[in-house]
Amino acid sequence: NNAYIFPSIGLAKVACNIERIDDQILIEASKNLAQSVKPVDNTESLYPDWKNIKEISINMASSISQYAYNNKLSKINVDKQTIENKWWK
Repeated sequence: NNAYIFPSIGLAKVACNIERIDDQILIEASKNLAQSVKPVDNTESLYPDWKNIKEISINMASSISQYAYNNKLSKINVDKQTIENKWWK
């Protein structure tokens, strides 16, 4: 799960300048990762298919960014497109 969660937290941090990473951000990321697992994926792994890492990371970063903004951990409200534009190439 580290390969999914921590890069997504970093992406959210960069995209909306999160001031502090609290425990709830880790919980939000974990919930989002769990929701990304499809029944087909479950037959081979507890994690989503690696080929979808970009989409999963952007969705997770978007969720984390929204949480951070709503809970005053960030003063910047960003949309999913902004986060996608921050994706490292």
